[in-house]
Amino acid sequence: MIKRAFAVILFLAIFFAVTVVYASEINVEVDGIRLNFSDQGPELVDGRTLVPVRDVFEALGFIVEWEEATQTAVLSRGTDTLRITIGESTFIRNSEGLLLDVPARIIGGRTMLPLRLPLESVGFEVGWDTGRSAVIVSTAGDISTAETSTSEISMAETPTTETSTAENAAEIFESAPEIVGIHGMLTRVVYGDNVAYILGSMHAGKPYWFPLAQIAEEAMARSDVFAFEYNIAAGRGLSWESSYNEMFALYRTLRIPDNRTLREIMPSDAFFSFQRNLRTYSSRGISYDMVKNLTPLAVIEIIYASMPSALGDVSRDFSVDDYIVDFALANNKPIIGLNSMLREFEIISDIPLEIQVNALNDFPDYATLLEMIIEESRNIRLDELYETQNIDAIREFLIASAAASEGNPFLEIYQRNLMYVRDNVFAEEIARLLRETREPTTFFMTIGLAHIIDGYGIVLDLLEEMGFELTSLWNQ
Repeated sequence: MIKRAFAVILFLAIFFAVTVVYASEINVEVDGIRLNFSDQGPELVDGRTLVPVRDVFEALGFIVEWEEATQTAVLSRGTDTLRITIGESTFIRNSEGLLLDVPARIIGGRTMLPLRLPLESVGFEVGWDTGRSAVIVSTAGDISTAETSTSEISMAETPTTETSTAENAAEIFESAPEIVGIHGMLTRVVYGDNVAYILGSMHAGKPYWFPLAQIAEEAMARSDVFAFEYNIAAGRGLSWESSYNEMFALYRTLRIPDNRTLREIMPSDAFFSFQRNLRTYSSRGISYDMVKNLTPLAVIEIIYASMPSALGDVSRDFSVDDYIVDFALANNKPIIGLNSMLREFEIISDIPLEIQVNALNDFPDYATLLEMIIEESRNIRLDELYETQNIDAIREFLIASAAASEGNPFLEIYQRNLMYVRDNVFAEEIARLLRETREPTTFFMTIGLAHIIDGYGIVLDLLEEMGFELTSLWNQ
């Protein structure tokens, strides 16, 4: 039961955390020749293909060097030099800094790099062939024979041009299945002349979910200020992927006090069992030396971040949040956060160390955890329930996930922090904005659906208790 509880909580975290999708069937072809990989193949990370640097770039004539001190891959070919550092969201071409879609990382002991932008920056052409599930690289600049399908690209190499979520979605809307329109349990909250529309999001999505339901689109058009759980658009539309990369960087700062190790704080039998199971995650780039000084919570979050997604066709590139951010930016509307990223991190990580220790005592091996996550995905597809706005079924799943944590102090506190503590933070900030904004203002607020679904989330209940006037718009 404890192991299954981990699977339920981690599967539920699809709503909250960055996802990695295993992509062993994706091929890379250079001028028509398929590359063979020595061990680690391509991976999909948030809809972007990462490839093993040495296998691919050496095949393209690059000299590949590795700077251990800076964790930087140095790729040289002719007069061009690319410098790509693990965990960084930018890379250097010669002396120019350029953005990456996804930071480079180490997976399965191999340095994995995003392919499209670095290669295009030095004159290569990169495309996607749907029929062969292959990334096509051309040194001659002609990839016209590749028959491109935009819907497939969204699962592999999503177009990297500066187009908005809405524009990308419009291109493939014709082939979308019938959906009811995403309303996100849209609720209107009124205080005097101030109004807040609150929409429940799944922090991921599919491109054909847009535009949203008419009631949501109309509410967006009426709104003056756009608010999110925290400001994911600080300065310029940071994606959820970028935001959560920052969040996981924070988790790596959670170290055991006095420089102790996991072996020192765990019971001997439990430690050796955990260490044995941890070895099974080596294919995900995780080792004991990497995590030995980190708190158990940090270890669990890092392990989860490495797990393959059970929902392979769901992308953060087409999240509801990013769609609404695009709308706000396009219309020059202010964007604010109901909380700060640092405060979010502090809330979620506020679990006593002695309780965290117990969480690792029965942590499953990779194969077991993956099997349980996949089984949960077979039992219930949250993306499909959200797509059809099946609120009753989503509520049942959320209540079941809470029940699965009962009797496990770590999971009980983790879920309390993830949900109910943050519910109070969001409700208090919404109330403050409505009460203290002097000029008549309409807000459009986007938070996770779990925070507002009746019978589970309590944001709307708290606002009602504070005396605000609430009207459900989605079921009228």
